[in-house]
This record gives sequence, structure tokens and C-alpha cells, in this order.
Amino acid sequence: MKKHVSDPAPRFIELGVTISPEIEAAVLHTLQKEKDKRTPTVEALIQELREAIYPQAIGIHTTSGRGALPVSSLSVHTRPPQSRVFVDHVPVGQTRDDGWLLLEGIQSGNHHLRVTHDGFQDWSGDVVCDGSPRQIVAELRSQAGATQRDIPIPSQSQSGMRPPRAFVDTQNPANELQKTAVQSWDTGRHQVDVEPKPVKRGLLRPIIFGVVGLILLLALGAAGLGGAYMLGWIPKFPSGGNTNISSSPSPAPTSTGTPAVPGTGPTGMVDIPGGTFTMGRNGGNENERPEHSVTVKNFSMDKNEVTNAQYLEFVQAMSYRPFPVHWVNEKPIPGQEQMPVRFVNADDVKAFAAWRSKRDGVEYRLPTEEEWEYAARNGSKEDLYPWGDKYNPQCAVLDRSSNDPEVVGSKSCQNSWGVSDLIGNVFEWTGSEPSLYPGSTGEVLPLSEPHLMLRGGAAIYKSAGKSAITSAFRVAVPANTRRAEIGFRLVRSN
Repeated sequence: MKKHVSDPAPRFIELGVTISPEIEAAVLHTLQKEKDKRTPTVEALIQELREAIYPQAIGIHTTSGRGALPVSSLSVHTRPPQSRVFVDHVPVGQTRDDGWLLLEGIQSGNHHLRVTHDGFQDWSGDVVCDGSPRQIVAELRSQAGATQRDIPIPSQSQSGMRPPRAFVDTQNPANELQKTAVQSWDTGRHQVDVEPKPVKRGLLRPIIFGVVGLILLLALGAAGLGGAYMLGWIPKFPSGGNTNISSSPSPAPTSTGTPAVPGTGPTGMVDIPGGTFTMGRNGGNENERPEHSVTVKNFSMDKNEVTNAQYLEFVQAMSYRPFPVHWVNEKPIPGQEQMPVRFVNADDVKAFAAWRSKRDGVEYRLPTEEEWEYAARNGSKEDLYPWGDKYNPQCAVLDRSSNDPEVVGSKSCQNSWGVSDLIGNVFEWTGSEPSLYPGSTGEVLPLSEPHLMLRGGAAIYKSAGKSAITSAFRVAVPANTRRAEIGFRLVRSN
């Protein structure tokens, strides 16, 4: 009882458990001794766990394929320790008790670092990553102290500081979206304006308080964890930072949903007549080359990406789990019902398509790469974008500072048949497995798990540069990937 009252909770490492510092911080926040410093609500716990398990990407790139820029490891040491670190305004973690945080997979180029800690002035500076390991020391001044400044990095023999030996010590492993087999992809520097939540995550120094406080602590902890479990936010976390959660949907009950009406409304489909077009782009990335002729049969395609509201109908009708991680209380955030659903993997899409097929009495599926690009290039017109050959910033949700999409169909630019958001907003799953085009000189690396191709780009991605998003851009990801950048739309054969 004395330890419960006065001693801080043990760290996971003390029990022989290796876990990311973000998840540990969320757990330890629920165990703070003072009530006003504990996790205040179940919703707050859910949010902290969500941010710990699904951190926003600084940028997405691959370390495979030809022509990829080198990536760097960056060791950051802060004084004081347990400071929050931001790279290009994106929170990337908190330094450990010894002050170190190791970041791997940082893209080549200039990056802006910011370090924050309650009671201290923010430290900021720039670092150039060129593929070589880098170390940065950030010394924060007290609120009454001098101006922030960089200080020389002392040698380990002088300071006694030793950077982390392994990435697993401080940070989640690289996400699965970095493991594309055929794509050389670097999206460049992103300015992501994400403000840190005003949540204090540091370990509370021992504070003694009464037995009533202990009872409140235990009751809140039990209620919070129980509520999180009931909401599905405390699953058995997969190892290695993988965000994939397997699920087995229950047998489908009879749905009372209204069938989609072809060509009308957000659930409508438009008919696309088949034809022959030139697929690929000789001026694009290696896996977009060479250009080659492809014939596509007649098909129909969703006018818009599947929305949160449409996916909610499926989730409720099927009692399907897991629901998208960014939902709250098993429902979309109010005001986001008509935004594209995200955090869905290929199995989720397959289950949704099966449910919708049974509901409407027709067979829906993911588009093939050929069908998707045919629609995005206006068939035989072979445009580089759905609206023409030149990029128009008014036509696509790209170049944004975050992954947050817009309401589907919010852009007036459509393809020749009235399909919206083929470029930007969210990447879209296709049903095609990774492949190189006929005549390609590239190399397909062996895959340890099934992959599918993504098309279309997402809000945070770029309209210009080496990896500019066009109708020909393509990338492979594991089929079990759930990420903020990925949604889908369906097609049916005619």
C-alpha cells in the first residue's frame, strides 16, 4: 500500500518488457499519483494510445528499389530528459530518462527540429541529413533563462552520454508502408502543423496522499482500462510496431440499408466504357516505365471514395471489428461522416465489398490497376490527370500539411465520366499485386507477405518533384496495412 501511495509505477524495462516510449507514456499517465495529473477520461486514454500506435508519418519513402535517396539515423539528446521532440512540426517521441531518443529512417534533406518541456523555453534548430548517422544535443533554458542555443556535442568519454544502441530502445520500427518492393519513393520535406497535446507525460515524483486518493486511483484506473477494453482500444498489441489487427467478421445479418442507385448520390456508380489506352509513363518513376498498351473492358466505378458514413452502415450491420482507429465510440467523429474512410486494410475492404454485394444484389470488388488508371487518364485521351495534362491545385487535395482529407467530391474537377478525387485526398487500394510493366528493366524484390498496389496519392503528398502524384503513380504496400493515408472505392464488371 505504501508503494501504491508514494512510489512511481515501475517502468516496463524493469520488468523485462521492451515497449515503445509512446505506449509506455500513455500507460504511465493513467498511474499518476495526483488526480489532476492522471489521464482524465477514457476518451483521453484512447487518444493517447491511438497517437502512440499510429503516429503520423514524417514522410514515406522506401529503402528498396533503384534511385532511392539514402535515409539517416538521428540521435537526439535533450537536457532535461523526457522532453518532447518534433521533426518538421510532427511529434516523433519523447526522450528517455537518460535524455536520448533515436530516430531512424529520416529522409535526406533539411529538417527542422523542435524540443519542448514544461517549464523550459523551446529549443529549435535545423539539421541536414545525408544518409550518415547524425547526433544533436538540445539544451533547453528555463523560462527565465537565456536565449536558446546549440551546444557542441561532447564525446561519450567526456560526457558519459551513450546514444541508444538499437532503434527498438526508443522508437517504433519503420512502418510497413516503407517496405514497398518495386517503388523508389521519397516525398520530400513535409511541414505538418500538429500541436502537442497539453498532456503531461513525465513520471510524477513520489507524492504521499491519503487512502481516499488511493481508492480513487484504483477506481479510475479500473474504469479507464475497462472502458478502453470495451471500446476495443486495448487489443493484444502486435510486435514490431505493426498496426495491423486481424479480425473475423460475424456472419452477416440482413441489412436494411438502401441499395446504391447507379450514377446518383455519394454511393452512386458511373458506367465507364472500355477501350485501349497507353498505361504507364516513361518520364515517371522506374515502376511506371515503360509505357505500354492495355485494353480494358466495360466497368462501373464508385463516383466517390467510400465514406465514413457508408462504412459505419457496414460496421453496424455486420458488428464488424475492428472499426477505423480514428473513430470515437465506434462512430466517425461528428462532421467527418462524408470524408473518406481510412485505416482499412484489404481484408476490411473485402468484407465491406461482400456485404455491399449482398445488399445490392451485384458483385463489387476493388478495381484493377489497369481499370483505375484507365479511369484516371480518361481512357484513350491518356491525360496525366483526371482533368487534363497539367496539374491544377484547385482540383486535388494534395500538398497539405497533414493527412486529413476533405469531404468526398469537394473538388469540382472530375474525370470524363464524373468520377471525383482520383488524385489526392487518400490513396486507394487496388486489387492488383505488385508487378513490373512488360519490358521493364527493374527488379521485383522477394516479398515476405502479400502486397497490393495503391493509386492516387493522399493529402500530405506532393504534386511536384521526383515522386509527384499523377495518374500513373503507383506503390506497393502489405495488404494488411491500415494507415491514415489509405482509403478505397469499389467497381463492378459490366
